[in-house]
Amino acid sequence: MIEYLLRLATSLTVVFLLIYFFKRKPRFFSSILQTFRDRLYLSLPLGSFVLILVNILIYLFIQRGFWHLETPLWLPFTSPGVLNPTGIFLSSWTHIDLGHLFSNMYSTFFFAPLAEIIFDTNKRTLGFSREIKNRFKFIRTYEKFATKPIIRSLIIFPLIWALIGLIVSISSPLGLGFSGIYFAILGFIIILKPMLVIYLHLILIIIENALEVFANPIEITTSSISLSRPVWANLGVWAHIVGFILGLLFGIGLFLIRGDEKLKKPKPHLASFAIIVIGIAKGLNWVFKYQNQRQYILVGAAGFVFVVMIALLAGEFWKKIDEEVTKSKNQLKSLKPSKNYLKIIKRNIKSIVNDHRTYILLIFLILLFMSSFMIGATSMTQTVSKNNTVSSMGYQFWYEEESGLLAKNPDRGIYTILISSQELGQKNRYSFYVGNLFEDNKIRVSQSEFQLMDSKDLKNIWINSGGNWTNIYSSNQQKTELTVYGLNIHLNYTKTGLLEVYWKDNNITMQKSTIKLNENTTRYIGDKRVEYVFKDKKLKLKTNQLETILGKLTDSPPIKLTNQKQ
Repeated sequence: MIEYLLRLATSLTVVFLLIYFFKRKPRFFSSILQTFRDRLYLSLPLGSFVLILVNILIYLFIQRGFWHLETPLWLPFTSPGVLNPTGIFLSSWTHIDLGHLFSNMYSTFFFAPLAEIIFDTNKRTLGFSREIKNRFKFIRTYEKFATKPIIRSLIIFPLIWALIGLIVSISSPLGLGFSGIYFAILGFIIILKPMLVIYLHLILIIIENALEVFANPIEITTSSISLSRPVWANLGVWAHIVGFILGLLFGIGLFLIRGDEKLKKPKPHLASFAIIVIGIAKGLNWVFKYQNQRQYILVGAAGFVFVVMIALLAGEFWKKIDEEVTKSKNQLKSLKPSKNYLKIIKRNIKSIVNDHRTYILLIFLILLFMSSFMIGATSMTQTVSKNNTVSSMGYQFWYEEESGLLAKNPDRGIYTILISSQELGQKNRYSFYVGNLFEDNKIRVSQSEFQLMDSKDLKNIWINSGGNWTNIYSSNQQKTELTVYGLNIHLNYTKTGLLEVYWKDNNITMQKSTIKLNENTTRYIGDKRVEYVFKDKKLKLKTNQLETILGKLTDSPPIKLTNQKQ
């Protein structure tokens, strides 16, 4: 009852605030509508809708999301290398699961229309001077095509971000998702409308929290000692950084070319401030390195300085830009031919580069970027594990205790962690698809774990790629703290899903008992009777001396338990 009342209160509060602002600030809403009419084709951000629609269609049909909504085909698109052209063209447009897609499209829907307004799809001129048009014929031809609002909205605007996504795919390490292009959109907006991005980001946070409260007004959680990868280790930070920088450059380039009353120069200190705030809030400072063990090194200092350097360079740029660029076209027409757009741009760029402070900042930023990239983009050593390896459709799958479930496709240059050992321990069941654009194969993974009473774990990892389960990992034999009849007891969880109990003295095996985890077993150590009782997934040891629990089966194996030989 309380949950429903909280949801009702949240809904009523949101409705009340909307009515209140609409009544008190009618001009605010009318000005927004007028901006949409002036800047967007048919008053709608159709270019933004095209971006979102393309992502959804790729997810549904190229990634097979229409048939496997929660587990789409994503592995073939991860490598943006020459060996894998589908990765180059589609890695920025494909997603790992439905939540990943929704998160990126939700953020894109929030910010892309603003980028489209700034780009101005209703604009019927590209801003080039008459002299430049007369000098370059292709610009005149392009302008006839590119100044039509419907073309600018449905083709030119989405095509620009597709080109930026292609550059992000080529220039950043292995990754997946639209977030690289999304960060380019952020960079484009922030360099031209810095404070507006901060306001929108705050509104986005409020909306997200309101939705979370509405969906889960009461949340009950339990503590857990299981470890998983840190949040930043799951993000394609380098794709975000590359996309953000490309967006900044695109915004600067548009300003230099167009430089009219609709693209006013922002205040330098506000641009720097906004880049620092949004850069830190969006995690551009999360530069990290994977260590090929249970270690992820966050180079936070380098990441923070990196964001600050970008912000300072942006501020320096706006300080140096000559006011002539922002003059109206009527003023520019009155200038002498020698003062055309190209010479204005050249002179301003030259003045920026010749300034020693900017020059030093730029060199420092490039060196920092290169050093951080070498740190953060370090990949794992590409060697196949000594454990069992399963192959399917050109991929090799194996499991490493330190890393997790790994996949490699030498022909496509794909080498990645599918799921970490910590995450697999939490989920225990996992499935995904491999293949290409025309065929696929479902891979299922299962973890079975036997937990000893001293908190040590014995586990097996199975994989199913064609109807049969194959064991690809079995943990080593573990010594318990239990001593019976003067012998130490060790346990081993076999690849066939059976338990083995070793009775040892001074590390010399005295006897081994193989136990099925679905029935009671009686064995003899010399003339002394030992009984193993399996009940409620707990294995109990009974002797004349004691009765104790050896451990608990926390996750059952996916295969039928038999006493077959390994």
